[in-house]
Amino acid sequence: MGADLRSSVLTRELLKHIPVSPGKVRCLVMDWTLDAGTATLVAFEDGATSLYLSTGGGTIGAGSHESVKGAAASFRELGTRLARQFYQVETFPLPPLGSLAFYAVTDSSTTTTGPLTLATVGDPASPYHQLAQEGQRLLAEVRKVASPH
Repeated sequence: MGADLRSSVLTRELLKHIPVSPGKVRCLVMDWTLDAGTATLVAFEDGATSLYLSTGGGTIGAGSHESVKGAAASFRELGTRLARQFYQVETFPLPPLGSLAFYAVTDSSTTTTGPLTLATVGDPASPYHQLAQEGQRLLAEVRKVASPH
């Protein structure tokens, strides 16, 4: 499930059924690879938020929860401001173990930071430090609504 959904987001296939917003970042994606596999976090401009896991499964529709909506909005806003520093790509490999990557998806292109080590995003001087923090906050909120209380 996760790989197909991830691909449909990054190739913009999923956007073909949504009204066009030229030049606007339609969604922000964070891929994070750890020992257990890769978590792909997707936050769309309309508030839809999902988590896909390379091991299978995930959470779709987490954006309907208020706590996720707020975290997703902060993540998208910061990512949109930083997207000018991303570069355009046509392929979307998962980041290597112990790293993450961000993607900004518009109607006409997909751009990325490329793989970033955890040391890089952990450095407060990195332009991606706060974005990684916001991504982790959003991931935590998605996990909270996905797990039974």
